[in-house]
Amino acid sequence: MRRAVISLFTAILGGLAVLGLSVPSLAAAAPAAPPSIVSAGTDDFTFDSWHSEFELALTTDGHSRLTTTETIVARFPETDQNRGILRAIPTHYDGHPTDLELVSVTDENGRNRGIDTTTTSEDGGDEFLEVTIAADDYAHGAQTYVITYKQVDVALEPEDAPIQEFYREVNGTGWAQPFGDVSATLTVDPDVAPRLTGEAACYQGTSDSSETCASLSTDAAGEAVTIEITAGALGPAEGLTLAVGFEPGTFVPRDQSFTANPLPGIGLAAALFGLIVAGLAIVARATRWRNAPGRPTIIAEYLPPKGVNLLVAGNVTRTSGKAMTAQFLSFAVRGNVRVLEDEGKKHYMLELQHTRDLDTSEQAVLRLLFPGLHAGRSRDLTTKDTTLGTGLTKQLQAVLKQVLADGLRVEKGGRPRRWLIAGAVFTGILTLVGCVGAFITEVGGGWPVLVLVLGIAASVTTLTAVASVRPFTAAGAELRDYLAGVKLYIDTAEADRLRVLQSPVGALRSPYRPDPASVLGRPGLPDPGQPGQVLKLYERLLPFAVLFGQEKEWSRVLGEYYARSNAQPDWYAGNAPFNPVWFAAGLSSFTSSTSASWSGSASSSSS
Repeated sequence: MRRAVISLFTAILGGLAVLGLSVPSLAAAAPAAPPSIVSAGTDDFTFDSWHSEFELALTTDGHSRLTTTETIVARFPETDQNRGILRAIPTHYDGHPTDLELVSVTDENGRNRGIDTTTTSEDGGDEFLEVTIAADDYAHGAQTYVITYKQVDVALEPEDAPIQEFYREVNGTGWAQPFGDVSATLTVDPDVAPRLTGEAACYQGTSDSSETCASLSTDAAGEAVTIEITAGALGPAEGLTLAVGFEPGTFVPRDQSFTANPLPGIGLAAALFGLIVAGLAIVARATRWRNAPGRPTIIAEYLPPKGVNLLVAGNVTRTSGKAMTAQFLSFAVRGNVRVLEDEGKKHYMLELQHTRDLDTSEQAVLRLLFPGLHAGRSRDLTTKDTTLGTGLTKQLQAVLKQVLADGLRVEKGGRPRRWLIAGAVFTGILTLVGCVGAFITEVGGGWPVLVLVLGIAASVTTLTAVASVRPFTAAGAELRDYLAGVKLYIDTAEADRLRVLQSPVGALRSPYRPDPASVLGRPGLPDPGQPGQVLKLYERLLPFAVLFGQEKEWSRVLGEYYARSNAQPDWYAGNAPFNPVWFAAGLSSFTSSTSASWSGSASSSSS
């Protein structure tokens, strides 16, 4: 028995949460002492005695139930040094919670003492309920603290012996103070006493000590059994430990399996149902709510789409975040505004030139930028404007209705979509409730984490699939593919782009492809041998390069053509003589600062 107890003593101190572990006192730090008094540290006090009363019984369902009453007498110096003590009680035992309940903290006469409790954890994972017992005034002389608390599932099942064991450290080895006397009494309930094996042992000293305690006695008081142990005086970091053997099966062990309570099962059922909902959403989106098929092959397109503004193009290509900046540049290259680079880093202005050849949405955007639409007015893009940001955000939101009205998308889903969304929300919440409940009750091991990830992923998948069921019509799919062709053209090498200009076979069938003459101002196709004509074409593609995130590369291409044509853009005015490299850098800076300017205005408005 002694060998088993010693091995348990060493193993538990090495890592398991030891019930009854105490930590050094604490108490509230005293304010600076008067010059005539030399105050020692708050650890400079002693304990006259420590006595623990343990009452071990069974719960109605056969688990171990322990009621502990600790009577601690501390002796403080007469100087103003301490206000009380801190008692740390482990909340777990052998890796599972003990449902710790603090009943009372009083003095020797039963008067309640002021306390403050908090739950803490150590690096090893041990958790404690820290009970700070501190008075408003300083404590002097002998002070008695009576702490009563209840726990369940406090029986240990040793790996090296076929028994169950009550193993308890009375005062623990974490105190920095000496003890005048340490003792404990274990009262075993009559329902449990017949299951005692008759083996009991006690030890005292430091954490690695195997010294037997000063005395151990057993007394049968009626049908109950009482075991008393004493250690006498103990020094700092020395404790008293009691181990009592019981027959196997005396106490029902704590069930921490996945089926220990209904909560993990509820979470699992909700997650599985969520997967079914997600599957239905994916099937519906891939069949009844799918986009029109569009082109079998993407063909490079060298002209901007006819009758489509940048806001609509951003919706179709799912790049609405860059659509407004691209729209600003579209105004510029078409001559509606000029981009003015002012003094200072990333300081840009827009200057209104005219309002010709604009559709309704574009006119609305220009009206927000330049109220009254007076030619020659300017807009400083570094100035935050809440009204502007809110208005431009509403214009982007209005595009959702415009693409439906233009027949590019069609709204589907109806009641089935609403049911799928409700199912995703319901299963997600139910999964969360079940798994969080499993975490709180500490059952199921790591399985609730997997179930939670599965359930949330299923809900997110469903909501992503059906949040906006506006598939492309045949016209919308054609525009989508046409824009993909524009992106492909911008992406290709220079030699490939020139070949496309010479032989645009196949691309002419698209209803979104305009007559080159309407773009270049002359009949026929652009002549790659005339850089000015290609430059004019490439300028028109700059807003789409911004939309696709290709503005850095495309602005360099434009800069090279400006240099080759001995020209400079009449829609962009820098604060230094024109240089293709500086132009490319400035244009890239303009796109980033413009996006931050108007979107930042909207953000400040919402906040």
